[in-house]
Amino acid sequence: METIRVRKLNHANLHITCESGTAQELNEFFSFYVPGYKFMPAYRNRVWDGKIRLFTIMSGELPAGLYEHLLQFAEQRDYQIELDDSKYGKPDDYNKVDVKDLYEYIKGLELPFDIRDYQFDAVSTGIHRKRGILLSPTGSGKSLIIYALVRYWLERLTTGYKYPRAGRALIIVPTTSLVEQMYTDFIKYGCGERAMHR
Repeated sequence: METIRVRKLNHANLHITCESGTAQELNEFFSFYVPGYKFMPAYRNRVWDGKIRLFTIMSGELPAGLYEHLLQFAEQRDYQIELDDSKYGKPDDYNKVDVKDLYEYIKGLELPFDIRDYQFDAVSTGIHRKRGILLSPTGSGKSLIIYALVRYWLERLTTGYKYPRAGRALIIVPTTSLVEQMYTDFIKYGCGERAMHR
């Protein structure tokens, strides 16, 4: 049985050690075609095959957020995963989330409306997994999910440690109109203007 050794290289990436054939399989499994790639100059000039590859064969690196997919890859092929220790912890280290406490915490934010089940699930999953990608369609209340996550982590930074730290968050969005929308939403949710400019 093939063994894949996994170690956290840092908080963003995993380092994978495996046989070269398995590395090729990983490369294919963690790759996808870019939408509209056939119309891009690099593809037309045969410089690029149109794929984005998330696993790097040469360095053995894979984004840490894809650990669950790595487990699916191994299970489908009957491969064994062995975790190596790292100063960054193990890839399967998760936060324990008490759903009842989290719900009470979000209720205590005194939002102008109740959080929906799928929004609460997204917040809970985000806290539990530590890092990951949350996909949510247009109009589903992503700004509320982000607000709840930011408030939760900022409060933990300022109160959850022996030596409290000043908490700050940077939220990156692709357009200035989204900056304005999120700013307005956060104020509507109860975050004062002074807190937004600190």
